[in-house]
Formats: sequence, C-alpha cells, structure tokens
Amino acid sequence: MTAIDPALLQKYRETEYHVEGDGHSFVLELDRPSAALAEIFRERRAASAAFISAFNPYSQATSAAENEAANARLKSLLVDRGFEVIDAFGSDGTPDGWSEPSYLVPGITREAAEALGRDFRQNAIVFAAADAVPRLVLLR
Repeated sequence: MTAIDPALLQKYRETEYHVEGDGHSFVLELDRPSAALAEIFRERRAASAAFISAFNPYSQATSAAENEAANARLKSLLVDRGFEVIDAFGSDGTPDGWSEPSYLVPGITREAAEALGRDFRQNAIVFAAADAVPRLVLLR
C-alpha cells in the first residue's frame, strides 16, 4: 500500500539513474545487477549504496533555488556523517527532457537512506544491497 499515484510510480520505474562522478559513468537499471556498482562496492569496501536526491519534495515542482539549496544541505549532511558522495542524476533519458541532480552514497544503510529520504520529503529512493541490484524503495 502506498500514497504514491500509480502513474508517478511508473515514472520512477522508467527513470534513468545516472552515476557521473568520481571517475564513474554508468546508468543503474532497477532490479538488474550492476557490474559498475559492484565495482564501486569492491573499491570502497561497501556492501550497499543509495541513490538519493533532495529535489522536488514529494515530486512537486519546486524552484531551482530551493532545489539546489536542499540538495546542498543533503550533500553537506552526508559528508558530515562520513559518507562518500558521488554525483549522479535521474532523467527521463531524452535530450530535451528533465534531469534531477542526485547522489550515489556507497556504504549507507537502507535505514539511514530511508530516514534521509523522509527528512527531505522524498517519495522514494533507490537502494542496492550487497547484490548490487538497485531497487526502488517507497517511502510513503
């Protein structure tokens, strides 16, 4: 059971989850093992990672200034808690479509990632456990 509209859920499932930082460039596909993510796990000795953003709380359009400030707060919080933060973004995969700055956070637990997602009023995050399979995790 979720409070998230089925059409919005479908949009999350169709989103391309790009990792574009720290020498990495790849796209995470939901529910499919990622060799590139597994490599990050090996490099960082991590057993999990989350793909998270503070943009557009509850998927409601928010000003660029508010989104950028919220994402900067999220990054600062993650760094202050000792996490490595790799630049990422979600997109609809079209040249003129939308793109949402995000972060890949190796080593974060699912519980910590969910708590941050809720704190930043997100409907969902993407989380991968040691199997390096990214899965959509609904927060509402």
